[in-house]
Order: sequence, then C-alpha cells, then structure tokens
Amino acid sequence: MENITGTTFNELLEEPTEVSSRVSLRPIHRVFLALLISIMCAFGVLGNCLVAFAIARYPNLRTVTNYLIVSLAVADTTVCAWIMPIAAYQDLNGGMRRLGDILCDFWTGSDLLMCTASIWNLCAVSVDRFLAISRPIWYATKRKPSFALILIFVVWSLSFMNSVMALFFAGGFQGNEYAEFCTVSTQSSFGVASFLVGFFIPACAILLLYTLILRSVMRPAISLPPQPSHSVELSTRYAFTSKNQAKGTVGIANSAFGESDVPTTITTTGNNRETSAPVKTVSFEVHASTMKNNEIPAPAPSDQGPSQPSVMMEPTGGTNEEERIKENKERVKIFMKRERRAALVIGMVVLAFIACWLPFFSVFFMISVCTTCTVSSGIFQFVTWLGWFNSALNPVIYTVFNREFRQAFRKFFRLKDN
Repeated sequence: MENITGTTFNELLEEPTEVSSRVSLRPIHRVFLALLISIMCAFGVLGNCLVAFAIARYPNLRTVTNYLIVSLAVADTTVCAWIMPIAAYQDLNGGMRRLGDILCDFWTGSDLLMCTASIWNLCAVSVDRFLAISRPIWYATKRKPSFALILIFVVWSLSFMNSVMALFFAGGFQGNEYAEFCTVSTQSSFGVASFLVGFFIPACAILLLYTLILRSVMRPAISLPPQPSHSVELSTRYAFTSKNQAKGTVGIANSAFGESDVPTTITTTGNNRETSAPVKTVSFEVHASTMKNNEIPAPAPSDQGPSQPSVMMEPTGGTNEEERIKENKERVKIFMKRERRAALVIGMVVLAFIACWLPFFSVFFMISVCTTCTVSSGIFQFVTWLGWFNSALNPVIYTVFNREFRQAFRKFFRLKDN
C-alpha cells in the first residue's frame, strides 16, 4: 500500500487516485483479509443471534437488563450482517461508487444508525444497572418490561435523529462527487454534533454511572442494626367481638415485616368452641412510640357486622429475632452478589466499547475540527474496523462472564457441566 501519510483526509476525498491506492493490496493479502472479515462477520451474527434466542427461549433470562441487551444485539447483528460485508467490499475493491449513490447513502446511514444505537443501548443498560444497585427497593416497583420498552424507544429515537441529521443537514454521506468511498460527512458542525451525540455524551454518562455502581457494590455487606424485639418481629393476635359473641382471640405466630409464603391458620376460641380458617400474613410496620405496655391498642369494636377484627401486638422472644436478622443478612448477601456479577459483565462490555470506539471518534473529531491536520488512511481504516469489531465482541463477553447465559447455552447445545 502506498504511504500517503501527510495527506489530509479532505484531500484524499478530492483525489481519486490516492483514494484508490488505499486498497492496492496483493492478491494474497486480499484473500487473507476477506477470510478474516468473513469469520468476524459470521461469528458476530451467530453470537448475537444466540444471545437474543437465549433470552427469548428461557424465562429466567427475561429481565429488563436482558431486554436492553436484545436491543443491543439487534444493532450489533445488523453491523455484522450488513455494515461490515459492504465495508469489506469497499475496502478490498477500491470503492463502492459503482454500486450507486442510493446504496451509498443507505449503507452509510445504516452504519451511523446502528453504531449510535449500540452505544446508546449500553448507556441504557448502565442506567438500569445503576438503579437496580443504588435504589433497589424503589426500582423494584418500576422495573417492568414497559420501562425497558421506554428506554429502547428513546435509544433508537436518538440514533435515528443522529442519522437523519447527517443525511439532510450535513449534505449527505458522499463527501463530494469525486470520492469513490462512501463516508460520513466531515463538515465541521456535523462532525462535532455527531461526536457529542454519538459518543461523548453517552460515554461520559456510562463512565459516571459505573463509577457510582462500583462505589456501591464495593461497599461492605449491608448490616442490619439491632432493633427492639417489637420492631423486628411481632406475634399477632386478633380479637373478635360481636353483639352476640364473647371476645375470642386469634393467634398468628411470628408475623414479620412482609407477607409470609407459608399458609397461616387462624384459630379462634370463644363460647366454648374453636374455629380455624386459613389466612395470609399481612405486611405492617410498628414503631415503638405507638406502643404502650408492649401492646397496640385495638380499634373500638363495631356494631355493623357479626364479627369485626381488631389487632393487638405482642413482642416475640429474642431467638426468633436473631434468626430473622441472620436470614435477612443472607438475602442481602445473595442479592448483592448477583448484582455484582451482573455489574461485572456489563462493565466488561463497557470497557470493550471504550477500547473499540474511542480511537475512531477521536480521529473523526480531529478530522472535523482541524482541516489542516493529517491522518493516515491506514489508521482511519483500522480505527473504523476496530469500532465495528465491538459488535462481534459483545456476545463473547456475555457467554464468558455471565453464568446464566452459559447455562442457557449448555441447555441449548445439550452440554453437561464439568
């Protein structure tokens, strides 16, 4: 390949002979690069499709985070199946203008759309991870498939706007009439805007969110401070009164702050008879200031019905309280371990994204703002392919670092654990 370092990128677009020299490769080199690119494309398409299939096939993988990963896989699959093969044809055959301006516009617009969507999908996943770890109780009520759909809609809307902005407001993708290579316009205003929307803003958001996530997951395990026994675990008694029935009591043992998964039976005594009925434990919270003599005053009985329940609380013994605190600590440990594992996987995806896309956007930004700066065409091609390679790398990270995906793939391929 002819050394054209020292020639500006704009000059490359104006000199078709120099542009053609970018791909003056020997036949053996063409075959090797074509084989390498083919393997990369096939690997990326297969990997991303398997990730999406696993999420659709196995219910335990249908989470908000994984719905966002499906959106990411769609963008990455398109890059591997459509963007990279056309780019290979262009780089190995001296341009693609012979395919027509319409295809050139469509291909480059698709490239910008899918790459921007891939980046913003990673940003959306980071938002989901941050909320799940830093605001787990609040986010548990919001973390629904509808929330994932809203994030996905925002991601693709921003990506589409960025692509349309290039096509209609930056003069299209073709550079000028002498350029044989399809390329995004390097007009200064669009180049800066595309750099901000397509990389800088989402990258800064991702790095900030993951800094906060790491601070959260690296903290010591949450410790539950000791509380008075009546504020941790209470025994519940119901008092039934009516006009024609003497007062009776109902015992429900060890009712804590949450609904019990174990069926509970109410046993009532009064008027020399006993009645049993299954009930569901009710969630409640009692403050010490509302108690008197370790009891909560029951509401006054009503005369409107044959039987009206009232509530009285009595503290349980210390042994059950200690067991409950220990059980809660174990649940917190399991939750934080799972969230740390998920944060590790997405963190690896983010690091791969930064490593693959930062070189390209740095060069692209330099070209846009500095018309006198020089760039090697070989370097420009390399950083472009490095960015596309990220789309084939993401599914590898899922399978290597995510236990749930590994188990799903073992089930799919009928493999046994070692």
